[in-house]
Amino acid sequence: MHQKNKNGVGDCERPNRFWWHFTLIAVGVTVVSLLVTKVLLDQKILRPPYPAFGKQVAWLLGEQESAYNFDEVVPGLVYRSSNPDLAFLEYLKAQYGVGTVVSLAGPQDWFEDAEKMGMKVHRYGWGTSKLPGIDELGEVEKLMEQAEKGDAVLVHCSAGADRTGYAVALYRVKAEGWKLDDAVEEMRGYWHFPETKEMLHLQMKVYLESPIETAQAKPPAWDNAAYE
Repeated sequence: MHQKNKNGVGDCERPNRFWWHFTLIAVGVTVVSLLVTKVLLDQKILRPPYPAFGKQVAWLLGEQESAYNFDEVVPGLVYRSSNPDLAFLEYLKAQYGVGTVVSLAGPQDWFEDAEKMGMKVHRYGWGTSKLPGIDELGEVEKLMEQAEKGDAVLVHCSAGADRTGYAVALYRVKAEGWKLDDAVEEMRGYWHFPETKEMLHLQMKVYLESPIETAQAKPPAWDNAAYE
């Protein structure tokens, strides 16, 4: 026979109550985490890249595209994002027909796995504050122009903001006839802050006005070291 304490609670009821309370707390924390993550993603409150836990929650919410700063550049052909992982690449291949990845952020641990699943990976190590050489700019622009249905192109860097931003902006101006100011304004929507990348934007203007032997060449008044 189970004894009851002075509050009328039996010995065997205490563990049950503990686990019941624990379950309620766990469910509450989970719900709050989901809601907070959804608000952060929908309102673009935090700059990517996001931690693994945040991405996992985003997948549960069906908000995985927001978690990778993903968007279309040319519908059905060219897309942009922050650094993907293998799960997101598999999703993009199935959902959007992405077959080519233009990686601007240096070596990534998913390169070989992406190639094993049939993707073509073009590797670049661009900087965030200065343009790369003119040859590489031309290569990336050409890759975007040659995108085809069923072999769409994903352009990515770490956050999908700076390197991806200026790659897409230059493509917008050269291939689609956008005004540079409009392309830069689009960059702002993906966490790029032109005010912090003054050298980069000076170089973009020079490159678009008259391409030179290397996009890193500069008038004497420019001081690259001040922006590194």
